[in-house]
Amino acid sequence: MRNWIFVKVITDEPDLHGWGEATLEWHTRA
Repeated sequence: MRNWIFVKVITDEPDLHGWGEATLEWHTRA
């Protein structure tokens, strides 16, 4: 499911690519 989050962020706002990546890592750690 974390994959779709990453894709959604990039599709929604390419500028938040880095933010999406950080969220992905945080979600995986949690």
